[in-house]
Amino acid sequence: MTQDAIAASRPSTPAARCRSSAPSSASNSPAAVLSYFDVKVIEGRNLIESIAGDGDCFPNFAFDLANERVIDAMERSLETRAWERTAA
Repeated sequence: MTQDAIAASRPSTPAARCRSSAPSSASNSPAAVLSYFDVKVIEGRNLIESIAGDGDCFPNFAFDLANERVIDAMERSLETRAWERTAA
């Protein structure tokens, strides 16, 4: 296949590229593909709802701390070239 044929077979718009990368069972559903900004809007809504109500915000500080501990263990592992445990 030539470079021109490859380029012609690619979708031309960002929305078309997203739809073309979705699984075939989901490609017919307009709600099947969420963009980065869609996710940020959902996270913002969840934050506002948790502040206004009695619910807990997610992701919360405990979740973030757990992620930071994993990242720290990964960095130590890179230096020691061995498996490292996460902090408790």
